[in-house]
Amino acid sequence: MAFIHSYLAIQKIRFEDKIEIDTRIDKTVMEEEVPFMLLHTLVENAVQHGSQLESNRNLLRLTIEKSTRQLEIVLTNQACKKKGHAGFGIGLEVSKKRLHHLYGREDLLTSHTSADGVYTTRLTIPIRGNDV
Repeated sequence: MAFIHSYLAIQKIRFEDKIEIDTRIDKTVMEEEVPFMLLHTLVENAVQHGSQLESNRNLLRLTIEKSTRQLEIVLTNQACKKKGHAGFGIGLEVSKKRLHHLYGREDLLTSHTSADGVYTTRLTIPIRGNDV
């Protein structure tokens, strides 16, 4: 999480008032493990494709909560509406493949854009010791 906070601090300097960052992290999750660089990939994806690339203000919100069997990580941001803005589409696909390889499941990472233009990425990580 220290790495994520540092990365977001740099992005805040880069985009100044165009990006607002809100992290809501349950203190009980700090002992849990997340596959290496997976969370950073998702946060970087939100920054790279967010509306701050246009003139809009973008609220990037990262929420991490823990239930008895899993971590729930939700990342939201305002999607870029500019035509022609697209990435290579590799970040999320590689992350999905990694999760499938690690946990044998294909439902752990989902993303969608709502009608009001909010892009939501939801990551579920089974907590060690539980059936996956």
